[in-house]
Amino acid sequence: GVDEDVEAALQHRSGSNEYRRFDIVMGSDITYSPAPLDLLRSTILELVAPTGTVILAHRNRTKTIDPPIFTDLAYHFKSHSCCTVADETWAGLGGGAAMEDDCIQIHVFKNYTGLARSQEN
Repeated sequence: GVDEDVEAALQHRSGSNEYRRFDIVMGSDITYSPAPLDLLRSTILELVAPTGTVILAHRNRTKTIDPPIFTDLAYHFKSHSCCTVADETWAGLGGGAAMEDDCIQIHVFKNYTGLARSQEN
């Protein structure tokens, strides 16, 4: 979301003064609340290459049950899948609430279309 940070990441990726987007963007435990998920979404879309893939791991917690970022991101990719993986640790031991899910969702978005919502029609 912050232009200077995005530019620095893209420039670091290319190793030169030209920008090169990432084929794969991964994130884990970054979709919690309160967080500026709109900035996270825009940063992901600025970093991922055309036809690139995004993989996000998410655990439902009291305030972050299925945040809308996944639906929002799915619009920009040709495919979106989600699987649930059992977490072998006990819920709450990682610093979270004892009422958090004992499973982790893995969201995979493939083939970034490069279309923004304003380019829909």
